Amino acid sequence: MNSWNTIEEGIDYYYKNYPDKHYFTYPEFAVNKLGLNTNLLDNINKDVNKRTREDIRQWTINSKITYQELIYIGW
Repeated sequence: MNSWNTIEEGIDYYYKNYPDKHYFTYPEFAVNKLGLNTNLLDNINKDVNKRTREDIRQWTINSKITYQELIYIGW
């Protein structure tokens, strides 16, 4: 299972370990899987090839995704 117990630890774990090919599209995947409003994607570069891991980390923090949502979204 996961090796983290808080949302902050989960975000940090994903930042360090999530495979690039999935991490850079994580915001769209999360919004889609959770059925969230797509306006959450307004503050991230639309070009996934120009995103950094830090961009995704900050997006995840700013999106206010909860611990349970992060687990539900999955790897």
